[in-house]
Amino acid sequence: MTRQNAAMVEEASASTAALSGEAERLHERFRLFELGQTIESAHRGTSSAA
Repeated sequence: MTRQNAAMVEEASASTAALSGEAERLHERFRLFELGQTIESAHRGTSSAA
């Protein structure tokens, strides 16, 4: 039983690390999207003011 528990803990730890990496990549994609929206809005403001 102790070996099974150790295996489950190891598997959960690996899954947590994988999920953390996925969350970080998703966060970076959204950050770039938000930055892109800000730049696009700035360009629209500049072109309409001209």
